[in-house]
Amino acid sequence: MIQANIEDKVMNRTNFDASKFKLGSLCKRGHNYEGTGMSLRYLSTNQCKYCHKIYAEIHQEKIKAYKKSYREQKREYYSDYGKKYYEENRDLILARNHRYRDEHRDDELHKEKHRQSNKKYRDKNHDRILENARMYHSKNRERKMAYARKYRIEHKDRLSLEGRARKIANPNHSRFGSAKRRSMIKNQSDGSIDSRNIAVLIEQSIKCSYCLNPFNGRKKVIDHMIPLSKGGLHSLRNLAVCCDSCNASKGAKTYPEWLDCLDPKQRKSAERLYYKRYGVSPLQGVLPLVFEQEDKSDE
Repeated sequence: MIQANIEDKVMNRTNFDASKFKLGSLCKRGHNYEGTGMSLRYLSTNQCKYCHKIYAEIHQEKIKAYKKSYREQKREYYSDYGKKYYEENRDLILARNHRYRDEHRDDELHKEKHRQSNKKYRDKNHDRILENARMYHSKNRERKMAYARKYRIEHKDRLSLEGRARKIANPNHSRFGSAKRRSMIKNQSDGSIDSRNIAVLIEQSIKCSYCLNPFNGRKKVIDHMIPLSKGGLHSLRNLAVCCDSCNASKGAKTYPEWLDCLDPKQRKSAERLYYKRYGVSPLQGVLPLVFEQEDKSDE
């Protein structure tokens, strides 16, 4: 009964296409195409089209599992083929994507479906997406940095206004972040520096500790070389006076992570500073200098 229902569904939705099919001998299931006494068969395999569709309907889970396994085995091949196809047909693909977005620009149902599909894909392929992003960033680091610098210069006023607007719109978030940072400074301070020492340190600095470029009126920022969020201490050894650009690019990254984002010249100066402060290379897998480590060194 189930097979009969599947046969009816397949027969009703199939059309003859002479470029892909032909009329051949009647198949074992007796699929008679439009009373011709013959079955509609694939040109490539000579298999009855309806028999093939019925088999696919009945064994769809088995076929799905096989295709998934096959794609995993041929991942590199399909990846290389996809890249090659994109390079050869880039303009055609971009034009098709633009046309598709224009046609569905006001379709809220379609947008929600698309968002859900993207979310499902990101959740399923989280690690692979991150790895691809790291590889892309590594290959295109200089181009991305140049574009980011150019964008910040061209849109400086707008970015500044947007930053102020975010603080006004989210006052609790801003206050929470400031309170959390003050708490970390208090709890992770070794007592080697206070606000007066920091003021003197900022006043005496004439160039960025990371990129070595003179400040020349640019904003001076205090940065924790090993971030507080990664276990770094609020200490004289862990503080560096840097420019706003270096501070923004470093963020809460660990030192080795940040070095991977720098151009060769800036990377060399940043490595030298770390070695001068800690006596080891930042690339030797040194763990954050948490309290226990500094206590042991003091003993």
